[in-house]
Formats: sequence, structure tokens, C-alpha cells
Amino acid sequence: MSDSRGNQPLYWACKKGDMNMVRRLCEAGADVNGHDDYGVLVGLTPFHGVASSGNIEMAEYLYAKSARLDMPNKRHGTPLFIATTQDSLPLVQYFLDRGADPNILGGYQELPLNAAADSGNVEMARLLVSRRAEVNPDHTYAFGNALGLAAYCGHLELVNFLLEQGCRVDVPDSVGELPLASAAQEGFNEVVEALLNYDDSPASHDQALLRSDSFAAAASKGYHKILIILTDVGISSDIMDKGLYEAADYQHDETVRVLLKMGANPDAEGEGYGNALQAACFDGSEEMVDDLLQAGADVNCVYGEDTYGTALQAAAFEGNLNIVQRLLEHGAAINIPACGKYGHPLHAACCANHPEVVEHLLDSGAEVNAVGGEWSYALVAATGNGYQACADILIARNANVEVRGGKGNSTPLIEAAMELPLSTVQAIHNRGGSVFDVDNDGDSAFTSAAASADLETLEFLLDKGSDIHLIGKWGGALYRATEEGSMECVTFLLDHDINVNQKGGECHTSLMAAACGGEVEIVKLLLERGANIHTKGGLYHTALQAAANGCNTQIVQLLLDKGAKPNDLGGRHGSPLHAAILSNCEIEMITMLVDHGADVNSVSPETGSILTLASRRADTEKIAYLLEKGADVNVRGGKYETTLQCAAYVAGLDEFQMYLDHGADPSIEGGYYGSALSAAAARGHEEITQLLLDHEKQPTAHVVTEALYYAAHFRKPEIVQKLLDKGADVLATNSGHDCAL
Repeated sequence: MSDSRGNQPLYWACKKGDMNMVRRLCEAGADVNGHDDYGVLVGLTPFHGVASSGNIEMAEYLYAKSARLDMPNKRHGTPLFIATTQDSLPLVQYFLDRGADPNILGGYQELPLNAAADSGNVEMARLLVSRRAEVNPDHTYAFGNALGLAAYCGHLELVNFLLEQGCRVDVPDSVGELPLASAAQEGFNEVVEALLNYDDSPASHDQALLRSDSFAAAASKGYHKILIILTDVGISSDIMDKGLYEAADYQHDETVRVLLKMGANPDAEGEGYGNALQAACFDGSEEMVDDLLQAGADVNCVYGEDTYGTALQAAAFEGNLNIVQRLLEHGAAINIPACGKYGHPLHAACCANHPEVVEHLLDSGAEVNAVGGEWSYALVAATGNGYQACADILIARNANVEVRGGKGNSTPLIEAAMELPLSTVQAIHNRGGSVFDVDNDGDSAFTSAAASADLETLEFLLDKGSDIHLIGKWGGALYRATEEGSMECVTFLLDHDINVNQKGGECHTSLMAAACGGEVEIVKLLLERGANIHTKGGLYHTALQAAANGCNTQIVQLLLDKGAKPNDLGGRHGSPLHAAILSNCEIEMITMLVDHGADVNSVSPETGSILTLASRRADTEKIAYLLEKGADVNVRGGKYETTLQCAAYVAGLDEFQMYLDHGADPSIEGGYYGSALSAAAARGHEEITQLLLDHEKQPTAHVVTEALYYAAHFRKPEIVQKLLDKGADVLATNSGHDCAL
């Protein structure tokens, strides 16, 4: 007898250190070497359990009963390996004294000596080596060898011991790094020095540091002492430069300073920022920027669109005015051709809302109307991001307001109307911003103001001649104000004779948008002003379906009282009743719609029947109500074709039995699974499967075979057996020409 992992009771008693239970099990005949082999999972022996508990008395007891010391396990190793990982020196001594082999592979670290290297246990390592543990085994290991692991972990004493024993320093790990490189990357100064002292030949150093990653990794972590040690034995300029960039990127000021003194190129390049100076500017490290500039870094190096273009652009985006000033003092050009993500330093400062930097750049000669970057113009960037202070500075400096930019090819006036207060909108308009301009989505400043529910700006723009009837991709002004739930803006627009039934936007009309959003007062106002409740289109097809989707009984009642039709089919859900069921509205909503004539047998091509939707929600109360109101359990349509098939897959036994009691026909075929039996088999519903197999309308051989395929495909062995008992043919093919076997 064993558990699912192949471990027998005696193993668990040993692991828990229960000597009394161990004796009782052995006296009852338990195998002292017992374990089960399940292929992938191989059980552990009692001695493995002893190794975990560290119980010498138990080890002696089992050894006296001829328990094997060296039973290997690929995943967990030998008992000796486990004892080593537990730092159980007495038990390791016991095993070795009785002939345990320290060179058998197995376990995470593969060998006991590697396990000792991982923990840094020098005494354990000495013991293992004294008992013939190989310091240079002939096999591949993730860390190369025990020395590689000890170096990676920074265990200096153990590194020195292994070097004394002749452990090879030239065995690479799984990514090609030698022990020296691993220690350097992890910042273990003394280990690096020990390895260099052991073999100080240039050829060995070149081999150990062949990959620049070790030097760069040490630099990125700020291990400048390691860098000094490594440089003393010779590092190429390329490797040193990469280290400088990494140190700058990770903001290690002292490391950058050390590398510059060693002769690293202050213009060292790398991915992400372009070069070290850009990285330092973006991170806002003033000391590092000063060091790089004093070392001769080129302030005008230019990089591509994936970077900040220049150091000045990076500094402007970060917003450190001191760094911006330093760069300008060192000759940074403000108006070079557009480059980088934002095009120009001025644009970058506007995108990040740094008005002081914007002011300083303009004072230093930045061209206010320069073109470039993802926003094209600084003013479009400032208004599009909603940064009033930056926008006002640019306008005061005579920025051209009749420009376009950004992803939507928008204008400063359109963006300001959406994001900024009236004063900025007025300033842009007064300088020539046109109320008639539209962006790529067809929006104007007027529709943008409506979308932000800004009544003051709406009034101003309408007074300046805006087209109140303009309809863009996302709807007209009335629709946008309705979406925002702004009663005052909706009232203002209606008072100025906007078409209450204008079409546009996802919901198609303002009434539908208000109904969907649960805006009761706006719905009332729109109805008073003549909104057409029978208009069809958009996401929910009718205002009634939109209201039902939002589960707002007050709006549904308002619309029904005005004559809304509850059986209009279309839109996302089908009918208002479909929407109410799908949105999990309270039963009161369902009864309200049914009482006003909603058809309980309505079928939507997309969502199926009303009963099917109730089944998907497993809502017994609604199912019972719909059945009471005459819902047909055999009506067909939708993904599952029948209510019974849907219930077999998604509902519970109670709902399924309810449908059978009301005359549901299990023999109807069609839908996603082909039959209710196949749906139950695919889902693994054993009780429902049995109900269908025992039903008076016996499933045909074809249906049973199809169900067998689904049960086999979804690994439902109990259902497979039921279907085989029913005579299913394992070799017969289904409609897709597949068979269960």
C-alpha cells in the first residue's frame, strides 16, 4: 500500500521520526526497502525518510534489518544526499561509515558535495571528499561543479577548500559562465580575489570573463569593488563601456565614477535610453550627469524613436530643471531636428507637465512651434494631456493654435475643450482656434466639451458659432452629455433646439444611452422633449432593451408606460427579456416585462431562448416562474439548441430534473454538443448522464457514440464506463470523423 506519490507507510513513519510506529510496521512485515514506482513519480524508501528526520537510532534499526543505503531517486537523490541537504553531519558520517556512495547522482543539486557547496558547510564537504566524493565528476551540472555553486553563493571558505582539492575552475555553468564570472556578477569580492589568486594567468582570466555579462552585471548592481578587481587583470574597452551604461541605467553613481576613472567611454551606449548620459538624465541623477559631462560626454548624441532622442529631451521629460540647465550650459542644442519619442525637449516637458522646464526652455530659445514626436506640436501635447499651466505658457509665447497633431489629428481647441477650463479654451479661440475643426473621429471642440460635461465651455463655443448638430464617431453633443449623466448640459442642448432623436454613438440615441446608464431624470426629460422610444439600432437595439440591460426597473416602467414594445428582437442580447435575464436582474424586472406582454418563448439567434439563459444563470426561481408562464422547454435556438442541452452542461441536477418534469425531450439533436447526453458527458455530470441513459426516450446508438467521444476527450472515465455499458462503440466515428479510442 502506498500514497499517490509511491510512498509507503513505513517511509512516513521514518520521516516523522516515530520510532514506535517504525517498529510496529516492521514487526507487521513492512518492507524496509519498500516504495512504489509510478513511472514519473518514484516513491521514497524508509531510509530516505530517516535522512529527512536525522534519527540515528532509527537508521541503526533499519540497517540491522538490511535496509539499503544507496537506493537512488532521480528527484530526491539518495538518503546520503538528503542527509547532506539537511546539514545532518552525524547521519552523513553514519551513512559513509557503512559504505554509502557519495557519487550517486540524484536530487536537485545532483550530488551530496554540491549540496554541501550550496549550504556552505565546509565540514560536510571535508567529510565527503575524505570518503571519495569526486571534486571533478564527469557529468553536466547546472552550476558547472561544486566550485561554481560555492562561488555563486559566495562561500569563501568552501571555495578555498575546493580549490585546495583541485576542483576545476574552468567548468562552465548552464549559461556558459565560469565560477569567476558568477562570483563577479553576485558581488563577492573575496571569492573573486581567491579565484584570481588561484590562477592568475591572462589566458584563464580571458576565458573566465569572455562573456561581458559578468562585468556588466556587476556594474548594474553597483559592485564597483568587483570592477576594480577585474579591471586590474585586464578588461576590454567594449566590456567596460557596457558596464558604464548598465551602472548609469541602474543609478549607481559611485560605480559610474569608478568606471570613468578607469577610462570607460562617457558616451557608452546601450538599449533603452541610447547612452549613459540619457539614462542618467532620465533618472534625475545630478551627480552622475555632472560626472559624465566632466568626462566629456557628448550632450548632443541623437538616438531613435524608441528613446528620448537626446539627453536634453530625457531631462525635460523627467523634469529636473537643474539637469536641464547643466546640459544647456554644456552646449545642448534645443532646436535640432525632431528625434526620439517626443520630438523635442519642449514637447517632452509638456507631455510630463513640467511648466518650469517649459518656461526655461522657451527662455533659452526653444522654438514654440517646432514639429515632431507623437503629438507633433507642444501645444497639442499640453492640451491633449490636460496640463493647463504648460498650455497657458505656450499660448502666452505665441504658440500657433491652428495646428493639428496627436494620434487623432486633433487641434489645441478640441483637446482643451475636453481637458481644460474655459479660460484656456477662450485663449485658444481668441488667437484663432476654429470651432469648426474636427479630428479624425469627427469630434469638434463642442462635442468634446459635451463629453466632459463642461456647461460653461458649451455655452461659450455655441455662442462662437459651433455646429450643435455635428455627430462624430462617438455620437453628437447630446449623446456625449447624456453618457456623462450631465442633466444641466442635456437641458442646455435641448433648450437650444438640438435634435432629441439624433443618431450616433454606441447606443445609437441619447435615450438609449440614458436608459443604459440608469439616468432616470435624463430619460424623463428626453421623453418630455419628444424622444422616440421605438427607434431601433445600436448596441441594445431599443431603449427598453438598454434599460433592461441596466436592470433599472424605474426606467423600464417609464418606457413601458410610454408604449415601448417588449418583443422587439435585435442588438446584443435579443429582446429586453433576454437582456434582463443575462444581466441577472431581480425577478421583479422579469415579471414586469412578462406582465406587459414579453414573449417567454422568444429566441435570439445569438443567445438562444429565454429558458436557456436562465439555465446558464442556474436561477431556479426565474426558471420556475418562466415555466409557470408557459415557457416551452423544447423551443430551439442558440449555441446549445435546446434548454435541456444547456442545462446538461451548465446547470445542476435540480434544474435539469425540472425540465424533464415539464416534458423536455432529450432526443432532440443539434447545438454545440449535438445532444443533451453529449453535453452532460463533456461536463462530467454523472447523475445527469445516468438520467438520460435511463430515460424512456432512449438515446440512439449514434448519440451514445458521440457522447462517448466527448467523455473520452474530456477525460471523464466514470462516464466513459457508463456509456460503454450502454453499448457505445469505441471504434465508431462521430460527425467530425473522430473516435473515442
